[in-house]
Amino acid sequence: MDKKYELVKYITKEINGRAIHRIRALRFFNDVKKGDLGGWIEEEKNLSHEGSAWIYDNAMVYGNAIISDNAQISNNAIVYDGARISDNAQISNNAKVYSGARISNNAQISNNAIVHHQVQIYGNAKIYGEAEIDNKAKIYGDAKVYDNAKITKKIELYDNAEIFGNAKIIGNENTSSSHTKIYGNARVHGNAEINQVSMYDNAEIFDDAKIAGSNTEIYGNAKIFGNASIGDSSQAGKIKLYDDAQIYGDAKVYSLEKKDIIEIFGRARIHDKAVIKGSVKIFNQARIYDNAQIQDNVKISGNAEIYGDANITGNTEISGHIQILSDAQITKISEYFIIDHIGPEDEMLIAFKQKDNSIMISHSDFNGVIEAFEYIIKERHKEGKFRDVYLNQIETIKKQLIEPKINCNSSYLS
Repeated sequence: MDKKYELVKYITKEINGRAIHRIRALRFFNDVKKGDLGGWIEEEKNLSHEGSAWIYDNAMVYGNAIISDNAQISNNAIVYDGARISDNAQISNNAKVYSGARISNNAQISNNAIVHHQVQIYGNAKIYGEAEIDNKAKIYGDAKVYDNAKITKKIELYDNAEIFGNAKIIGNENTSSSHTKIYGNARVHGNAEINQVSMYDNAEIFDDAKIAGSNTEIYGNAKIFGNASIGDSSQAGKIKLYDDAQIYGDAKVYSLEKKDIIEIFGRARIHDKAVIKGSVKIFNQARIYDNAQIQDNVKISGNAEIYGDANITGNTEISGHIQILSDAQITKISEYFIIDHIGPEDEMLIAFKQKDNSIMISHSDFNGVIEAFEYIIKERHKEGKFRDVYLNQIETIKKQLIEPKINCNSSYLS
């Protein structure tokens, strides 16, 4: 095939110790006319004579970089150090692509974006703004990275996923397969940081949230924001957040051992300074907030609310419309008492100790000390089976929580 351009030997300049030359078109192709001056290259292997690939304006290509097919390099873009730009890819404005990066298909790199060190960008992916991608990351599909976002190490970003703002995504360079995958319609923005996490569907992480751990998955419509923190880079156990669950404020969620599995799903909410650790399952409409701490093998569901300085541990299950608040310290089975079904509405009742050894009751719309609960029962039920059922259970609770001798999990069908 005839050459489509020539080097203009007398129009030369130097960049990084290399002499580069203007190119001039020798024939018509695409929007280029014969005689048009193009950008700058170091040698002819930088720009293929086949296809309609072209270097426009003051764009520069050198150092074993290759532009081929119908690729376009324009404005003040710079491509060097073994980078490959092919197919219909476009590098424009002040973008830089170098160190073996591969840009292909219909991918676009523009503005002041920087892409380097064996990164692969293809499909219809777009990288722009001040974004920087490095170290073997793969971005494809219709994914976008922009603003001041940074992506580093082995990750995969694809489908319609978006990373923007000042978000930072870190993959794992020490394994043969990437742990960090972000896809679907997932979005990470604000000052959020993700380290070795899988995220997909419509999941969203933003503000100053920090998520880490190769066994952490965020998906569904889950949201993490505020100053929330999930896992860490040495995370051993599994953490899953999905459905419409949300974690925000200064809440912290992390595993303690490799065997731990934390699942937060449904419309569960974890916020304020709440801490979740160990093997915990929180779901339905459950809410954990204030300074509450949940750990070990606890399950919380229904419309349960745990707040104040409550501390729930051990093999505990709490559900229904239960509220556990104030200074509750449920650390072993002898410190709480659950009746699964009781009363006219067949609802759960839970009794638990506080730090001062007083007994709190949470049942239906009541949350208070056992003495107040007993008074209300006597006033509300002057006679009948519900009065007897409640008063018998109140006496049982007092005996077992003050002088625990037997397993206090109970189920009383009234």
